[in-house]
Amino acid sequence: MSRTNANIRASIKTLIGNGTYNVGVPVVENEISKLAVSNEGQVIQKKIDVQARKIPFLNIRKDALTRNRDLLKIKSDSYYNQLSKEELTVELQKIHEEISDNIEEMRNQLKKYQRQRHWLLWHDHSTLANYGHMLFCLRELYDPAIHVTRQEMLDKIGKDIDVQATVEEPQLYILGQSRSTVEDQMRFIPTRQEDLRELKNPTVTESGIEVWDVMRFMNGDNPAGEMEDGTQHGGNYGCPGCDGNICSSHDMEYTLQRKYKTLEKKKELIQAGPAGRKGTLHPFKDMKINDLKRELQARGRSGEGKKEDLQKELSSMLGGTTRLPALLHKSDNWDTVTLTHLLN
Repeated sequence: MSRTNANIRASIKTLIGNGTYNVGVPVVENEISKLAVSNEGQVIQKKIDVQARKIPFLNIRKDALTRNRDLLKIKSDSYYNQLSKEELTVELQKIHEEISDNIEEMRNQLKKYQRQRHWLLWHDHSTLANYGHMLFCLRELYDPAIHVTRQEMLDKIGKDIDVQATVEEPQLYILGQSRSTVEDQMRFIPTRQEDLRELKNPTVTESGIEVWDVMRFMNGDNPAGEMEDGTQHGGNYGCPGCDGNICSSHDMEYTLQRKYKTLEKKKELIQAGPAGRKGTLHPFKDMKINDLKRELQARGRSGEGKKEDLQKELSSMLGGTTRLPALLHKSDNWDTVTLTHLLN
C-alpha cells in the first residue's frame, strides 16, 4: 500500500525531530513567487517566504573530529614531552618543516601542526526545481601533519583505505534559494562571517585536547571566484587573481608580468577613492563625469579628458576589481588583518 503525501511529510518530520535528518538552522529569509491552483480551479501567483538552512561550521568541525578520529595523529602532551631531539627532527622532516636548535620550540612546533586542521569552502549557483539555489559545501583538507598516511593505515589495520578521499568528503554547509545576482549571493556573507569568528575557539577531542581550525581555501568556478574576491563578472578583466586584460592574454610577456592581488591590495584599491569608501556593491557603476574625475584625482591622476577616456582609465587602474572582497563587506570590526589571521 502506497503512502500518502501526508504520511510522508509526517514521517520526515519525525525523522527530523529525532535527529536522524539534520536540517540545520534557518539563516537567510527570501520571498519567492510560485504558481498554484486556487479552490476555484484558477491558476494564481502566490508569494511565499522561504529560508536557507545552514549546518553551523562549529557542528561540522565537531562531527569531523569524531568521524575521523581514527585518521588523526592527535596525541597528548606527555607524548611530545617524551620525544628526543632526534625523534622530533624526524617527525618535522616528514612534514617538511624547519628544524630549530631549541628542543622546546621543536616540540611546540610539532604539537601545533598535529593539532591544526585546514578547511576549504566550495560554492556554486544552480537551478533546482525551476528555482535558483546557492549551495555551499566544506571539506577538511588532508594534511600528513595531522592525518595518517594511506600506508600507515594499512600497516595499522591491514586494510587499504583511501585516507585522503575519506577525510576530504564534502560536507553540506548552506543551501538556500537565491538568484545569481551579486546582491542575492551577498546575503549569505553575514552568517559565514559569524562562523569564521568562531574559529577563534578550538574544538576539543574526547580526551580534552584542543584542535584548531583554519579556513584556508575557497574553490569553485570562475563566477564563484569573482563573487568572493570582488572581481567583475565577465568583461575584459575577468581574472580573480590579477589585473590582466583578456585582450592581451595572448602576449606571454604581458601575462607573466601580472602581479597577484591580495585581499589587502584589493581593499586599498577600492577604498583609494570616495566612491569605493561608501561600501556599496557597485561603487563604480554608471558614474557621471565629475565622479570619474574625483575618483581618478584621488588616485593621483589628472582626471582630465572626455568621459569615455576617463572611464577606460579608471577601469584599467581597477583591473577588474569592482567592490570589496565578499567577506570584508559591511562587517563591524572586520578587516583584512582579522580575515588573514583566520584564513591562514
